[in-house]
Amino acid sequence: MLPVSPILKPHESEFRVIPSRIGTNNPLTLPDLGAWTPAHIRYGLLKNPKFTQDEVNHAYFEGIKPGTTLADQQVANTQRIKNLRKLIESRDMTASLIAITWKTLVHCPMSFGT
Repeated sequence: MLPVSPILKPHESEFRVIPSRIGTNNPLTLPDLGAWTPAHIRYGLLKNPKFTQDEVNHAYFEGIKPGTTLADQQVANTQRIKNLRKLIESRDMTASLIAITWKTLVHCPMSFGT
């Protein structure tokens, strides 16, 4: 049985722990990036031996127009995510669902009440 958070009781909010196993043929393995922004994903891909620096940077900057407003940045980040996803999928890494596994370096005791 999975431990239950001492803060949230089961079904008290949208928080749910769903134990599951996901099988993939070619998962992308990344370190715990802390956040999943385009910049963090780019960093993770640059550290992965399956990708070259040139192709990651090309995907990250392709089609990005300079802009200074928050809306411009949001459009750019959306394009970056699409580009990075396309790059990952080009490696035949789970085409419709990008399966990413990572190792958490720091465990927060409050996350599961342990």
